[in-house]
Amino acid sequence: MYDSRLDNITSLEFSAVARKARNDGQNLISLGLGEPHWDPPIEITNHLSQIIKDSSFGYSSPYGETSLRESILSDLNNKYQLKFNLSNVMITNGAKGALTLALSSILEAGDNVLVVEPCYVSYIPQIFLAAPNTSPISFKLDSNFDFDFVQLKKVLLDKKPKCILISSPCNPTGISLSADELSNLVSLARLVDCYLIVDEIYSDLSLESNVNSRFTTSLSLFNTYNKLIYINGFSKTFAMTSWRIGFLIANNFVINRSLKLLQHQITCIPSFLQKSASKFLHVHPSWVHDKCLSLRKNLNLFSQVIEDHSLCDIISFRRPSHGMFVFPHVDLPNFDSDKFSSNLLKSKSVAVAPGKIFGSSWNNYIRISLASPCDVFSEGIHKLIYFIKESP
Repeated sequence: MYDSRLDNITSLEFSAVARKARNDGQNLISLGLGEPHWDPPIEITNHLSQIIKDSSFGYSSPYGETSLRESILSDLNNKYQLKFNLSNVMITNGAKGALTLALSSILEAGDNVLVVEPCYVSYIPQIFLAAPNTSPISFKLDSNFDFDFVQLKKVLLDKKPKCILISSPCNPTGISLSADELSNLVSLARLVDCYLIVDEIYSDLSLESNVNSRFTTSLSLFNTYNKLIYINGFSKTFAMTSWRIGFLIANNFVINRSLKLLQHQITCIPSFLQKSASKFLHVHPSWVHDKCLSLRKNLNLFSQVIEDHSLCDIISFRRPSHGMFVFPHVDLPNFDSDKFSSNLLKSKSVAVAPGKIFGSSWNNYIRISLASPCDVFSEGIHKLIYFIKESP
């Protein structure tokens, strides 16, 4: 059922300007999209070609290909020393598809969902689509993107939401939840008996200088809290955004409902893509490490350019730990992120994402993607800096 609230989601001036620029064939430097600039490993694309030649093209199980699900569990065990049952894992139409299934499985008319902001732009619309009369509750992090757990507890006890929805690493901030924060979230979710959905699609892309530092995953608490739902996928790390291969790990109730929904919506995920995707999990770690280094190089460049131009008082940010974004605060008079992004695009042909699309409280921020080739990123950042220096 279409939810008319989708019609009331803010239409940004920036979006209209960007569409016109693309339609006019304008040469843009895009620092706005969360899409990797690198190609998938060549051995994987070669493997896909072979599978297309050799495979049948019949229906797959709605659970997903067993080989891919087993590879996912093996990969998670290697990374985090965690074991799960195969019955708790299903393949989905991207990470976004996993979230759609999870929300649709647990929400009923009149339920509330607490969304931690700033948040990914599709979270609120997906809540609208999941169930009639479902209401999102915005819980805002502080200016350093930290939790006020005392206030969160009050909101949870007052509103009694059906679930809490959060991304870690966060899109747009790139900040990851610590072990203590995850533990606190699970404790509060247990207190009000609600689900905790954690989207970890950017977890493999480390921006930390210590390459041996381990990401703190919510899966470490999966076996201690039955209502934790984990979402991930292949799009970001392996540059396969159009393949739409994600996965969902949840309790049997959520998985069984999700299977029924998927069967009646799209039947299954294409089997030949799943079979090839399983090979991604056997790519040598050095390949992923190299991609993280390119993101980190762009992040360091951004920081250095701000310092070189003495703009630290105007552009300030908390250094992200993972992902492919930085989310700086811009301290300019009468700043509006939508107008700023639109004027930057018109004046310098550089696209960044307005902060207000990640929550109304973040209008003094912009999201910058680090996922461009270094020379392109450098040109775009210098144009951004010059635009800010030219601002009244």
